[in-house]
Amino acid sequence: MIVAVKVFDLNNFNISEEDFRNEAILLSRIRHPNIITFYGSLEKFISKLETKLINLSLDQKLKMLLNIANGIEYLHTMQPRKIIHRDLKPQNILLDSNGNCKVCDFGLSKSISQGTISTITNQLGTFYYMSPEMFDIEAVDPTYATAIDIYSFSIIGWQLLFESKDPYVYNSQEVARKLSSKLLEHVTSYQLTKLICENNHRPAIPFNSLKSCREWCLEFLPTTEQENYSIVFKLCQLIKQCWQGNPKLRPSIEQIVEQLQTLEQEFNKI
Repeated sequence: MIVAVKVFDLNNFNISEEDFRNEAILLSRIRHPNIITFYGSLEKFISKLETKLINLSLDQKLKMLLNIANGIEYLHTMQPRKIIHRDLKPQNILLDSNGNCKVCDFGLSKSISQGTISTITNQLGTFYYMSPEMFDIEAVDPTYATAIDIYSFSIIGWQLLFESKDPYVYNSQEVARKLSSKLLEHVTSYQLTKLICENNHRPAIPFNSLKSCREWCLEFLPTTEQENYSIVFKLCQLIKQCWQGNPKLRPSIEQIVEQLQTLEQEFNKI
């Protein structure tokens, strides 16, 4: 059995002993095939599992996204309180030998309640994957807090589909031109991502219609996958729904799972 261990630096551990104990109890009861089980914590680093980037077929990508969505769905539907991950990103998704995705690293996860939502932005996840409302604590509505993970999922989906690590490198000149008055050369990564969200920028999707999607697929996809352009287009439409600026407009994880299952079935029929 392979064990991935979450390590805490106790000299710089900004959490009370009681809160830490509560988080450990919370995580220890999570059991799902698409969620890495929490076994405990160690003071020293034990082991770290890394995966390398590979080219994947469309059906593999759909399978991986469905794995991730299934893991998120389990968290979002837990009882008596749902859990939001808050730090979904490729580094926190592990692959087993069969290519199955496992959601891991719950260092920022929270069980949702009116009492905990006020501290939701005390620790922030990786900037690229942060939803716009995460930059404004007053904008985080407990009713739609799970939408934070939905936004992160959309960025991961874009990266996986287009096989690109940096979601904003495509339009760096455009972003710089539109935000030039913000003195980009002096802003931090956090501030830049905040500006990108405030100006409603999102990663580039190189087509805006089924016809242009087909043309893109003919140019960039392997011959065996070019006829799957309708699936690619529908997947992009889902991704765009998930990164809506208004969290109320993002689909629930249950809706995402259902749509991905439909796309997977459609792929198997082709």
